[in-house]
Amino acid sequence: MHTPSDHAFRLTTLVLAGLLGVQSVWLLLSELSRPGIDRLPTNAQATVISAKQRNDAFWAARIGAIRGELWAESAFTFADLLWVSPDTDSEKVAAERARAELDNALGYAPHQSDVWLLLAGLESRYQSLKSDPTEALKMSY
Repeated sequence: MHTPSDHAFRLTTLVLAGLLGVQSVWLLLSELSRPGIDRLPTNAQATVISAKQRNDAFWAARIGAIRGELWAESAFTFADLLWVSPDTDSEKVAAERARAELDNALGYAPHQSDVWLLLAGLESRYQSLKSDPTEALKMSY
């Protein structure tokens, strides 16, 4: 015979198992769509390769939502803006989008110094971001 405490235990266990299942699917989806950019690209060739993965990195970050390392990877795909002329309108729009993704990355993972370094680089090249690059550079150290 089952007592009320048995039913409460089974219900609690079922709810926790469901939450664990949802979390597993959430982690698996973001990992499967992750492009694998594990650090800030540091040369022009690497930035071109990472820029081609911009859409995949963005969707992995959107799925991961609160995972700062995924937002950082998405922001790293904008490192190609450091090697192009900041004069065109499309580059300025891309810099604004990069700033939004950098803000997400810094909001969820402020300990990542390479994100601060990318922010400092973009702020020094694109005056439209209206921020002081020296503050971001200080934070990278």
